[in-house]
Amino acid sequence: MPNSRQAQHVVVIGAGVVGLSTALKLAEAGHRVDVYEAASEPAQGASFANAGLISPGHCFSWSEPGAVGVFIRSLFGKADGLGVIRWWSPRLWRWVGQRPMTLDGIPILGRSRHANLLFNCGHGAMGWTMASGCAQIICDLIAARTPAIDCRAYRWDRF
Repeated sequence: MPNSRQAQHVVVIGAGVVGLSTALKLAEAGHRVDVYEAASEPAQGASFANAGLISPGHCFSWSEPGAVGVFIRSLFGKADGLGVIRWWSPRLWRWVGQRPMTLDGIPILGRSRHANLLFNCGHGAMGWTMASGCAQIICDLIAARTPAIDCRAYRWDRF
């Protein structure tokens, strides 16, 4: 396993917020990074339009009870804390259902059974919130450093 000073060639699959955050952290650490994305532009899948939600003061998941009701009330200006601009735009609505997440709602993060394959996926609606911290963990693992948190709860083989 390489030491933390040894630069590596790293491939990141997916140019959404999690993939690009990971690529940035790795590049800042001196690694050569290639990002592969199926779409013609970055952030066109799960990261598109931040699920239509931009909220500097709080964060919640659309799967929470009552979220759909808040959204519907917001369309008519009757909900606090949520505003929808151009809700009729088909470009805004194409993100629906594209936020991959695990069955238990906890992302998969860390090493796989293959020596050079690491996971950073399954964040669901929390991708924007968790991207930077998860990217740092992947960077630490590649550099053979111990991450700041215990990653056992995020293992891929917990299912």
